Amino acid sequence: MYLMSKNSLMSKVIYTGTAILTKDISIEVFDEDDGFVDVKIPSGEYEYRVLDINGWKPAQILLKDGYIDLAGINFETEGIWLA
Repeated sequence: MYLMSKNSLMSKVIYTGTAILTKDISIEVFDEDDGFVDVKIPSGEYEYRVLDINGWKPAQILLKDGYIDLAGINFETEGIWLA
């Protein structure tokens, strides 16, 4: 599954806060069972975290079922603001 549990990788968290999505976005993620899947995320406020995994710093937002990576998303053009 493409979602990470809320408690996963907590020792790697370097930033947390609120992500504000000013419009709905769609993210394509890879699922081991289903291949590439489009995930639609409605506008609103979400908890976010940034990890540090050996120098790689992925940003993730928390959906109701777990965290999802925002890899490949241009925050400015997609209307995502981190507070």
